[in-house]
Amino acid sequence: MDSTLHHVDILDTTLRDGSYTIGYQFTADETALIAHGLELSGINYIEVGHGLGLGADRAGKGAQAVTDLVYMRACSNAIRRARFGFFYIPGIGELSDLKLLADEGGAFVRVGVSLDAIDQACHAIREAKRLGLEVWANIMKIYAYSLKESREGSLRFVEAGADGVYVVDSAGGMLPSEVAEYVSEIRKEFTLAGVSARIGFHGHDNLSLSTACSLSAVGAGCDIVDGSLLGIGRSIGNAATEVLAMVLCRAGYETGVNAWNAGDLAEKTIRPFLEQRWRHSSLEQALGFAQIHSGFLPLLEKAALQYQISLRDVVLVLGHDAKRHISEADALSAAAYAKEQSLSRKVGPGDEAGDYTGTIKWSETPSFDIGRYANETRSQSLRMDRPSVIVIAGPWIEDDHNEIKLQEIRLLNYAVVGAIEVSDAADLERVVSEIDGRVDVIFLDKTPRFDSWNICVTRLESREWQSRMLPYGDEIAGLISACHIVAIEAGKRGGNCIALYGEDDRTKMLSALFPYWGISIVDSEQASIIVVAGKTENNNQLFSENITLVYDLVSGAVTGQIARDLLRNGVEVIRLDGRAAIVGEVVGLLDAQNLVDNITGRAAINSVPVVAGGVWGSDGEVVVNSIKNPSEVIGIADGKGRIKSRLSETDSRAMESVKNSIKGNLLAGVMGLKRDQDWLD
Repeated sequence: MDSTLHHVDILDTTLRDGSYTIGYQFTADETALIAHGLELSGINYIEVGHGLGLGADRAGKGAQAVTDLVYMRACSNAIRRARFGFFYIPGIGELSDLKLLADEGGAFVRVGVSLDAIDQACHAIREAKRLGLEVWANIMKIYAYSLKESREGSLRFVEAGADGVYVVDSAGGMLPSEVAEYVSEIRKEFTLAGVSARIGFHGHDNLSLSTACSLSAVGAGCDIVDGSLLGIGRSIGNAATEVLAMVLCRAGYETGVNAWNAGDLAEKTIRPFLEQRWRHSSLEQALGFAQIHSGFLPLLEKAALQYQISLRDVVLVLGHDAKRHISEADALSAAAYAKEQSLSRKVGPGDEAGDYTGTIKWSETPSFDIGRYANETRSQSLRMDRPSVIVIAGPWIEDDHNEIKLQEIRLLNYAVVGAIEVSDAADLERVVSEIDGRVDVIFLDKTPRFDSWNICVTRLESREWQSRMLPYGDEIAGLISACHIVAIEAGKRGGNCIALYGEDDRTKMLSALFPYWGISIVDSEQASIIVVAGKTENNNQLFSENITLVYDLVSGAVTGQIARDLLRNGVEVIRLDGRAAIVGEVVGLLDAQNLVDNITGRAAINSVPVVAGGVWGSDGEVVVNSIKNPSEVIGIADGKGRIKSRLSETDSRAMESVKNSIKGNLLAGVMGLKRDQDWLD
């Protein structure tokens, strides 16, 4: 075939198959924006709605963000030249859903068909065709059927009125040669029968072959293939629309799709949904390898749990019939067999499962090499593409153990975080001088302490910092963390009363804080938990009869001997672990930094005043989610620190103007078009 003369359509299923990934929660605004962006990118077919098609929400297959009707109207109002359509599975959707789609301007429907229920599928195809829709028969799990069954079934669907059929690799496990064989056989069947019908391909990427399979399908006679932005979709996902457009172009096919515009749209709209989702797990790959639909996972997971066996092992022992259907009995039988197989595996001497001490080397935190520690924090941040942060915390109590302590480096969603504990002002200055400039952010503990510490902190504040310095209160962070933990421990013991031990300022602060966590402070005779915040002259209340837990806030009051006596009496002793405090404070401070730097402020969009990030809005000013990169309108300020619940015509016009400008600016940026000069004053 001379591919240079061959046009191939790309059907984008971001807004349908991609909805599986985000729990069917695309909003109407997102749907309109993405559909419009896809049209501007040259996509002619846009599939929308619940992953399982029309009526799926109503049928109890997972609640979607808005109704099918709202999705239809969002699309209808957003696009002009492109066509939008929905998926439809007989038995989930109803025939009235097809009429609604036709009435609301839908151009096509893809009927999910099984070769085990051809008559039911043909009835839906005839009804959709009668309503004037372009109709496709998507043959789900086609790999589970023979070439003969697929040929004959495809012809039946076309004879019932389908404009084309889709070869669907539901599990993402087909090889390019297998896809080509199915497409070729179906094409031959149509030619022999003298019918004219299109053939499409829909693949999943469980074995990372969806794009290769799409190219193979086109080479064998397909003229429409599916993709989704960044490959977002059920299980591991689909072929990425933008990559598919590039590959087809490189192969000499004409698609009419601007791959770079589609890629920009994907980065702006879909990337945020995928940043916390790693899709290429060995379980998903096993589903592709065994050609098992991910929809069977709940049954298989339940069986694997019952037999205490790896879910992946259960998938890998399933037989050929499981490609079509799996019952509860099938799942249990497979789990039992997988368990039997695992017990019979021979393990050689020295190869005991889980004994990897000879091959895995864990990096050790250097004892007092502060420079190396900062470099390791920075190295981990570069590896994980997160900012590097080091927290410098001062002492909670003055003692004679003057030493620097380097804590374990931790990976958070927001940052790679190290923490260094210092005991005096000299160590504080030394640590700052050695780490400043080696990491992105330094949290400097400004908790008021002894005079030399306070003087040192004041001096460091005027330093010309190379890293970004943010203020940090180690003690208040620790006290808040203690409130979290004590409230959880009290709940586990079925109560909300504690005794508080100490006479210093820290004790007074906790007395004020605990009620905000629903914790009442009582005498030790009435409590099962004692929180030791500071030293007192009387340690007897630690040994009250009802006490089951002593929580020590690095008070200096609980000595080694006291701890041993408490443990001997069956009382648990826990000392404050600063890690939870540091995590909470790092997340909170980085969020606060982002709020101040990027979100809070006042500006104008198309001459309409806007505010964001808590800035007090005057009556009628539009409130947006970010002043630097607005992407959403929150409402209209009432001048009293709140959002209006009722809008005047002027308010509505202002809000609509800002909404349209935000949408237009996003699409202009995505498509590389000239931005409105008055976009952001």
